[in-house]
Amino acid sequence: MARMSGAPAGSRCVDQRSYTVAESLAELRGPTNGLVTLDQLLDWSGDSTYDLDYQGNRQVMYQTVLNQAAANADLRRWLDGATLLLWPSL
Repeated sequence: MARMSGAPAGSRCVDQRSYTVAESLAELRGPTNGLVTLDQLLDWSGDSTYDLDYQGNRQVMYQTVLNQAAANADLRRWLDGATLLLWPSL
């Protein structure tokens, strides 16, 4: 059977995945409260609306964006740098 991927045998998904990182927290000026609905490319769960006024929703939304963002534009649109500085309390 032929392999469909160029990934080395035994490699893990995490080893093949690319991540995007913001140049600085100052460029992240996303929403900090209210209802937001993430793009389907970021959250395909079927329940992609988050109420950022609730800490648990904010945490899940931020984790989703950090895990799924493919470009810095995603980070800038959805994340707030000052909120990320508070991450231990999220």
